[in-house]
Amino acid sequence: GLSKSFGGVRALDGVDLTVPAGQVHALLGHNGAGKSTLIKCLGGAFPPDAGTIEVGGRSHSRLSPRESIAAGVAIIFQTLSVVDSLTVAENIFLGQEWTRYGRIDRRAQEEVAAGLLERVAAHCSPRDRVGEPPMGQRHLVEIARALSRSASVLVLDEPTAALSGAESDALAERVEDLRGQGLAIVY
Repeated sequence: GLSKSFGGVRALDGVDLTVPAGQVHALLGHNGAGKSTLIKCLGGAFPPDAGTIEVGGRSHSRLSPRESIAAGVAIIFQTLSVVDSLTVAENIFLGQEWTRYGRIDRRAQEEVAAGLLERVAAHCSPRDRVGEPPMGQRHLVEIARALSRSASVLVLDEPTAALSGAESDALAERVEDLRGQGLAIVY
């Protein structure tokens, strides 16, 4: 029952969407159909005017970006939010750095990042600068970041728009792997 209006324009009108764990759903529609508005409500960028968002059995009338992440929702936008000058591991843990004795524990972060990169079949090192690998690998770094935050719902907003055919095929394989790992995925 999610609804959202902007002035007199109704972007969402009682939207119902159920994505069970271990399934991939495509969200399709023409420009202006409300796809991005729905995604932004899920991610906490827009508060819905009415309706609820249920994630993992918990109901929310609205989510802030922080609450959305804590609920297990990860949005991978078409425009990536990686910082090219930082390493892959630094990007994965950006904003949630692990510390030990008051210092960032880079070794521990790199070890965990390596496991996450393996989980998404990325072909880059935790020590690589994110600006170095091709675009498809950068998408995988974003997905690895989502997994580091225990995402159970993964929303990919037009992920293949900037990818080559081979990178799109590789991403489709990763999505299938993640589906098999029990994530609910909206593509």
